[in-house]
Amino acid sequence: MKMQRSFYLPRNAEMFEKTKLMEVYTAINNGQLEAVGFSGKRQKPDFHYIFKSVEQFKKYYDKYYSKIAQLEIDKQSQKDKRRLERDQFLKKLIPGAILYTSWGYDQTRYDFYQVQKVVGSKVTLQQLCKAQVDDETNCWSYWKVKPIKDSFKGEPFNTIVRSPWITINSYNSLSSFHEEGKTYGESGHH
Repeated sequence: MKMQRSFYLPRNAEMFEKTKLMEVYTAINNGQLEAVGFSGKRQKPDFHYIFKSVEQFKKYYDKYYSKIAQLEIDKQSQKDKRRLERDQFLKKLIPGAILYTSWGYDQTRYDFYQVQKVVGSKVTLQQLCKAQVDDETNCWSYWKVKPIKDSFKGEPFNTIVRSPWITINSYNSLSSFHEEGKTYGESGHH
């Protein structure tokens, strides 16, 4: 059973401060000032201390408040940065653009996807076939490949871009754009 905030409150607790970012409760028990603070949606307290004086509590509270406020500013800044990165990524997603991803544990494989359509943050992609490129570095465990534009395999699928990349599955995401003429080295066993 998950404990609620009320479980952690001292006897005779009263609300000292409540904002959208935090709640702080205080109580006087046995002649001592006891304080408990929670931030965000946490049920467990960030702190639960007995203070020697009101001044000591106020000093601690001011530091705590500043820390929580700064964390919120940093969180919002990160959200804004990610939104900007996502929007810049979305601008590059035009029909015909090719993205690639590499994956593999003891081998490296490349998959290529072509953008079919973009509406807002909804993108329609389709996987591309790839061709092995003749190269003097090719051998039984290493070869070079490149995408074949407009040569599709599988069905088109839709996805929503929420980040500066597109998640295909648990081990694969697209964030890199293919440059015309570039080849990619795969390794493993054919």
